[in-house]
Amino acid sequence: MMILTVLRAASIVCFPLLAVYLCRRFRAFEIIGPVVLCYAGGIVMAFLPLDEYFAGDLGLSSLIQTLRGTIDGSIVPSSPVYEPIRDAALVFSIPLLLYSTNFRAWLRQAVPTLISFGLAVFSVIVSGVLAFFFLPGLLGDMPAHQITGMLVGVYTGGTPNMAAIGYALNTPEEVFVLLNTADVILGGLYFIFLISVAQRFALLFLKPFPAAMRSVRDEENPDAELDPLLTETQTKLELKDAKSILTAVLLALLVILVSAGLAVLTDMLFGDPDDATALSVPVLMLGLTAGGIALSFVPFVHYLRGSYESGEYCIYIFCVALGSMINPASLVNMESLNVLIYTATVMLGAISLHFLLGWIFRIDADTLLITSTAAVYGPPFVGPVAEALKNRRVIVSGLTCGLAGFALGNFLGIPLAEILAQFSGK
Repeated sequence: MMILTVLRAASIVCFPLLAVYLCRRFRAFEIIGPVVLCYAGGIVMAFLPLDEYFAGDLGLSSLIQTLRGTIDGSIVPSSPVYEPIRDAALVFSIPLLLYSTNFRAWLRQAVPTLISFGLAVFSVIVSGVLAFFFLPGLLGDMPAHQITGMLVGVYTGGTPNMAAIGYALNTPEEVFVLLNTADVILGGLYFIFLISVAQRFALLFLKPFPAAMRSVRDEENPDAELDPLLTETQTKLELKDAKSILTAVLLALLVILVSAGLAVLTDMLFGDPDDATALSVPVLMLGLTAGGIALSFVPFVHYLRGSYESGEYCIYIFCVALGSMINPASLVNMESLNVLIYTATVMLGAISLHFLLGWIFRIDADTLLITSTAAVYGPPFVGPVAEALKNRRVIVSGLTCGLAGFALGNFLGIPLAEILAQFSGK
């Protein structure tokens, strides 16, 4: 079955190319997004366990029997390539995504921007902790402390945080996909709100964006103050960028090796002999985050073209591999509605508290909305929301907050989940 193994590996690695193409070519797929398409593609692969099919008579009856066994749980999808590809894609994605973070620019942002983003982070922590303690039975046997940590991470800087935190905490694949599905549904509804009536709603109780900051220069050249890398990476990558991408990947490998060494050393000194990964995996994730941040201060690394796109592609591969590892029967049988309700409680609680604190701290409407966008979605949705606000002056602050949030999310979500675990008994 070596050929099947190779085909599976190639499918997982190459499927994101199809997902990205569909999103760029068709508006409907663009709305869905490549992350969801990659999950869906992986789940379809899980429903088609080819090893079992080819072990049969290769007829229609064998195919039907295989599909039936997958759905009822008697056949569990498995392959030796799923887990290694998933793990490799995730650990490479973290430093690659962080190279382009401009922390100096973020710290130079106007005080209201920093305050507003800080309030967004504070709000999701408070909302997550309250949901954990006040809805203890909603999630049943699912790990509420892990889910809460993942939600705090995802609503600080986006989907990559959820993936990293879930991996660090050894969260079941089915829980991860259910949580991400709930996030996609609720995130889609909030995005519609942001690009439609959010500004008018916020102006009912928040002050408007300062008129003095809407300069003539901004209207004539709205992208003038964008980080050169962020402007560059909006253009199509070319073959000549392969050297830059290879350099970024090799540096990511260096960060991985150093972080893995620290994780092993930490586990040897302080680890639990009964659980070899309880300490080493979180240390690995935090080490990758810290290493990516450190390299972002090196100009040569910071301006490597294609590094952010390479990190995104790794996340897409991770999503396909994760979807392929799911047991479809357990996905159907889990309490998906309860996960949706819990996610909605955390998300809406965080957004509502952020709006309330923004009013107390006298943050203007546009700044609050763009920092909320950065916290909930990360950088990708900042541009469309800024366009809807008709205020491109907030693009830089939104992008930098989104990238900074990705870095912060891992440092917040993992420790919070470990703390809450002390109260969950799991």
